[in-house]
Amino acid sequence: MLTVLDRVCTLAECQHAYDFVYMPWTKLAIVNFCSVDTCRLCFRAFGRSNEPHIRFVGQAVIQGLQANLALFLSKSGADYMGDPGAPRIFANGGRYARGPEPLQDL
Repeated sequence: MLTVLDRVCTLAECQHAYDFVYMPWTKLAIVNFCSVDTCRLCFRAFGRSNEPHIRFVGQAVIQGLQANLALFLSKSGADYMGDPGAPRIFANGGRYARGPEPLQDL
């Protein structure tokens, strides 16, 4: 999914466009974009892309890195952050790889 997302962001000419990616189910990805403008550009690029894996793009009820991370932590707990199925957190274009303790400061 990250490869597909990066291709769409490149099409939108956006770098470091997202800071939170979570795939709770096989066919659902939750992506938090870093700004409203970046989200708009990438949303338009999704429409222009020919990615066969993307069927629908829409606005989520939960908005923002902190809110998405807080929701995940309230449901799964900080111990799950090291699991391969946990959300991926990004800062400055790279994956934020530290443990759950520093994530509380984001």
